[in-house]
Amino acid sequence: MQFPQIPEQKKYNNRSHMTPEQEAMLAAINDPDNLSKKNEKILRECRDFYLKALKFLKNIDLSKINEKDAKDIKSYLNTIFNYRGVLRNNIYFKYLYRITLVRDHFLEDGKVRDPGFIGYPPLDIIKKIGIYGRANSTETTVLYCSFSENIALLEAKPRVGDRIIISEWIKESDEPFVSYPILSNNIQINEGLVKAYRSLDKTLSGYPDLLKRINMLYFDFIGGEFVKDIPVVHINKFEYLFSAYFSDKVLTGEENKAQDGNNFQYDCIIYPSIAAKHRTDNLAIHPNSVHKLRINSLRDGIVTATNYDNCQEEDFDINSQISVIGGKETRILASIENGRIIWSDD
Repeated sequence: MQFPQIPEQKKYNNRSHMTPEQEAMLAAINDPDNLSKKNEKILRECRDFYLKALKFLKNIDLSKINEKDAKDIKSYLNTIFNYRGVLRNNIYFKYLYRITLVRDHFLEDGKVRDPGFIGYPPLDIIKKIGIYGRANSTETTVLYCSFSENIALLEAKPRVGDRIIISEWIKESDEPFVSYPILSNNIQINEGLVKAYRSLDKTLSGYPDLLKRINMLYFDFIGGEFVKDIPVVHINKFEYLFSAYFSDKVLTGEENKAQDGNNFQYDCIIYPSIAAKHRTDNLAIHPNSVHKLRINSLRDGIVTATNYDNCQEEDFDINSQISVIGGKETRILASIENGRIIWSDD
């Protein structure tokens, strides 16, 4: 795979441990009205490079790449995006929902007892299966949740005959989650997304045009990868390579570590739900932030009917009382004691 050549402006120098591009960006931010000819030239050349490189990346058929290709692409991304656009949005919510497809190895005498099977997958399992998610690579794990039960069901799309557990999670603290919002200017139906994009546009309005353009190329590329609705056919789900790469950088990269080196600045990434046609959002939550939630209810049952293809707009509403599936509920949560799930029929 022959990638577009990296320009000198994006290569680190020993003098400042920064790239000429980074130095030019910093100068433009600190004094936007007095951008020097030298820095203007650097930013223009970088903008032209991004236009070429991002077009090249978008044209890669990720469904046909192999593991070496994936490794080379990520290495190239590390060189292209040797900075991270900083976004931060506090989000307030009470409940989240998640669907767990029950596997045989989850069971003890026919029942799931370990709450760990309800939450995010263990990292060793992620590494073993080698499959990418929209917001995680094969080296990371996150807790995927939705703001409504129906959206969680639409995302998971369990089939008739599947045994599932619907979990409701509650955030008891009034403190917000700090999120990294995924933006897209092409989506007008999601009110929160539109507001966030306008806020970003307002923030960047004080920047020189070249710097604003570079930032928007960055955010539009990321947003486009998160909201793309394409068939996922690769055995490793490499179609998610770009969005997973950026998720890893945001949630587990060095930039996310707080000054104490242990805690993390971002609790989650918030991104538009493909299954809900972008009308609402999903969360990919960092494992270190899951302790801020607790399991509030569990319902174990068998899917007997689905209605995914005939959803109406009201089905996407957070308060919808009509489920997109039919099912036979077998048991509900009674309590969790000493790290063990106690069911209503125990």
